[in-house]
Amino acid sequence: MKTRVMAGVFLIKDGKTLLIHRNKDKKLAPNVWSCIGGHMKPQELNDPEATCYRELFEETGITNHMIKNLRLKYITYQIINNEIQIGYCYFGDMINEYVLPSCNEGTLHWVDIADITKKAMSLVVTQIVLHWLSNPEDNEVYVGTVNKESNIVTWAAL
Repeated sequence: MKTRVMAGVFLIKDGKTLLIHRNKDKKLAPNVWSCIGGHMKPQELNDPEATCYRELFEETGITNHMIKNLRLKYITYQIINNEIQIGYCYFGDMINEYVLPSCNEGTLHWVDIADITKKAMSLVVTQIVLHWLSNPEDNEVYVGTVNKESNIVTWAAL
């Protein structure tokens, strides 16, 4: 069985979070809303935070100097099509206002936190958002496993 290792980040600014509405032609998670992120490069396998910064810059132009309080909140595991998918999900705060550029992965949007759950997202991203919204001040790192039969994510503090 092969693995796919990914990292993503939700950036927060003034009650909004940065999301991408992924293009319909994307192989992974087409036409859904997601945090900014992507696959880890071989040299990043021991540093998922580096993947977040690289993907943020590639997709949005945002650099690490524009972010504060970047922290790992979730690690997820699921099996899809005989592949173990491992995801690292970070949360951080934008320091200043930022005008979003165009992006070849999809369209970037600042979405009111109250409206996030109205967006069509993958199961794992939806469950991360719901868990985060119900525990916004929690500083624990959580590990989530997806039960492919019930599509339920089971969370445990690390």
